[in-house]
Amino acid sequence: MRRRPVLFYALCGEGMGHATRSWPVIRYLSERYEVHVFAGGRVHEYLVSRVEHLHWFQTLALVYRNNRIDVGASTRQNFARFFHFMWSLAKFGYQVLALRPHVLVTDYEAVSAYMSIALRLKSVSFDNQHVFSRTAVRYPARFERDARALRRANFWTIPYANRYVISTFYHPAVTRPHTRVVPPVVRPEVLALQPTVSDTVLVYQTSASNERLVPTLNATSGQYVVYGLGRDEVVGNCTLRTFSEVRFLEDLSRARAVITNGGHTLLTEALVLGKPLLCEPVAGQFEQILNALYVERMGFGRYVERITAEVVNSFLAEVESYRTAIRDEYPAPDNGIALRALEEAILDLSPALREWALAQSLLLPKQSPIKPLLVAHHPLGRERQQVVGEGAGDAGTEADEPLLNQVG
Repeated sequence: MRRRPVLFYALCGEGMGHATRSWPVIRYLSERYEVHVFAGGRVHEYLVSRVEHLHWFQTLALVYRNNRIDVGASTRQNFARFFHFMWSLAKFGYQVLALRPHVLVTDYEAVSAYMSIALRLKSVSFDNQHVFSRTAVRYPARFERDARALRRANFWTIPYANRYVISTFYHPAVTRPHTRVVPPVVRPEVLALQPTVSDTVLVYQTSASNERLVPTLNATSGQYVVYGLGRDEVVGNCTLRTFSEVRFLEDLSRARAVITNGGHTLLTEALVLGKPLLCEPVAGQFEQILNALYVERMGFGRYVERITAEVVNSFLAEVESYRTAIRDEYPAPDNGIALRALEEAILDLSPALREWALAQSLLLPKQSPIKPLLVAHHPLGRERQQVVGEGAGDAGTEADEPLLNQVG
């Protein structure tokens, strides 16, 4: 049997969002090509029973302290794994020479990005982080320090790619060449859910370092199921649970609302299911801050720098207005847009692969650009009709005014 063309797909190992959103993409591409996946950490554990050609290698890791990235500890931990990184570089290089992939798709994964440059392997960056670097987004000026940190992180993680496909729920205008903005990819398990509304609020934390979270929730009137703290326990009105994908999705589908940091994947899944959002981003993690800012601007929930009992009670009192805004304004999910855009980017980089796809009748019609999503609701109820990012420069800043005045 003639071998199908080979693609490489590399994933960041930090956070489960990269794994859950990439799995539908990998499955789609694997139906058409031979896809070899490179991942580490929890992402590798998630994919090991799902992906046929899965390769473990070392990926960058982050250490959290008190709901903040500990840069020093993260740097020391990654330096301690120096030889693992060197082995991963060598392994990836050997696989490139042995398998001759046409294109690499990287989901914010640094090792593969650098090796693709060294080996002259064409690459497509497919992530949400580059929404900041390559589109017109707005944010209050007080976040400029965090924004500069993300700008540097984007450059040093993915110093160059031939094409950029950016997944985002708010679709700002593109400002850089070879860039396409697409709606988020939502895993089929979420699309199959039939959401209901119970009295329980789902809480998810990126790390277990937020020690004040449970005492804060205990001081409110709600009922909560909490993931991310790494233990099974009942503490007052909080039911703490270790992660189980099936149980998590069940809790998400019937949640009254969602309290989380600001990670892209959970935000989009919650919005697809019509769940209002209260976001407390990890301090200094500008990608989460930017996501949370746009959640609030679009009227889908609230952004706060620190959750308090008063904030939670206020959010729950307004939750139905957020639910209405999501129902009226958030578009129906369509994975096909992102999947076709990614495949178009891949085929653009390899004439031989395009010729093969044409012979196999795999080519699909070109997709038109996604129009920027209109911000039609303001959290205070004042109607707005403005394109997010319109008139802004590449990652332009706004005056440092109260957050609710930043849309306009």
